[in-house]
Amino acid sequence: MTRKKRTLLPSAASLFALFLLFLFVSRPADRSSSKDFTVEYDAQFVEDNSTPSRVGRFDLLDYYREDPELDAAVEAIMERLTEEDMVSQMVITYYSPTWKDAETVIRLIEDNKTGGVIFFEKSNSEISHLTGVFSTAAKRASSLLLPVYAIDGEPSFMQDRFGGSISLPPAERIPTEEDANKIAGTIALLLRKMGVHINYAPVCDTSFNREIIGLRSFGSDIDKIAALSQAFIESTQANGIVATAKHFPGHGSIEGDTHKKLVFIDGSPPELAVFQRVINAGVLSVMVGHVGVKSNDRYDTDGRPSTLSRNIVTGLLKEELGFKGIVVTDAMTMNAVRSFGMSSYLAARAGCDMILMPSDEEQFIRKMQQEIRGDAGFRSQVTESVRKIVRLKVCLGLINGEVEKI
Repeated sequence: MTRKKRTLLPSAASLFALFLLFLFVSRPADRSSSKDFTVEYDAQFVEDNSTPSRVGRFDLLDYYREDPELDAAVEAIMERLTEEDMVSQMVITYYSPTWKDAETVIRLIEDNKTGGVIFFEKSNSEISHLTGVFSTAAKRASSLLLPVYAIDGEPSFMQDRFGGSISLPPAERIPTEEDANKIAGTIALLLRKMGVHINYAPVCDTSFNREIIGLRSFGSDIDKIAALSQAFIESTQANGIVATAKHFPGHGSIEGDTHKKLVFIDGSPPELAVFQRVINAGVLSVMVGHVGVKSNDRYDTDGRPSTLSRNIVTGLLKEELGFKGIVVTDAMTMNAVRSFGMSSYLAARAGCDMILMPSDEEQFIRKMQQEIRGDAGFRSQVTESVRKIVRLKVCLGLINGEVEKI
């Protein structure tokens, strides 16, 4: 079967059209009154771009479907992965012009030390260029699986991270499900133009924590947060971008910033109802936050962040709430988790499928290989994590060659 080629560098015409779209749909982020917020689209432009074309036999909406052909494609790839191949797929490294340059990322890709990259670059044209550069590096290294690319595409971050070409209201000032749906579609369109596959959004926390959550949340009402989060997720994924519900089990009802220190939920997180709703609605990814839980007989984290707690990741998220998609950690460089030795390995032990920004990718891979060789149960768990990642990459078309030839 002939695969349709994806354009990695957008044309000048398409960028201009995208810019015009943003002029139509955006309102200044400081508009605090919901009655002032309206969203209008160029209907023909959205109709032509709202549903991405398939890059193979499968697309993103096939991920949760029972499909023997998709199962067979995934297993054919799994059979060809080495031990190192498997573990490296769990790693999401990062690009930052300040902290990790493109040459370092290319080396990790060529040395088979990462399965994907998150970007912290404000220039959308630079990201568009780098997704192409990094994919070329993977092909040059004859990687079977191409990198997956991610970004924090929250409405509240878009203008800061992508400059004046886009202006959207922060999440707390998005009034309706229809608005959340349209804004998510706008963001997804931009990410697709840049070659990005995963949006680490929406924030499903309450907004009581003004230090770190605040305007990034859809508010303080659980029912509204759940409804707008579901609308945002469904639009994102219908437009070919993986949505990520965060920060499980909830970061909004407690004071403190996990970028700076470990903070604890006292009792039961109120956001669990939000996460249950979006899981039932088919969200493909959930990000676990570095918050601890105390005074909870069932889900106490024993003084650790939730990312390192099997009670939270496997017991609560996977088993009790029934989540079958990709579990990703929050950034492993944050202070709330950095003080724990071998924290990335402990997150994998807890049940996390993808490790975001491990402090040392190669050390993590070596430790994981060592552990799965001596622990059949852990090896089986890791294999299941990688199987989910491979399934996602097949649905995203991130296979170096046609699936039929695998």
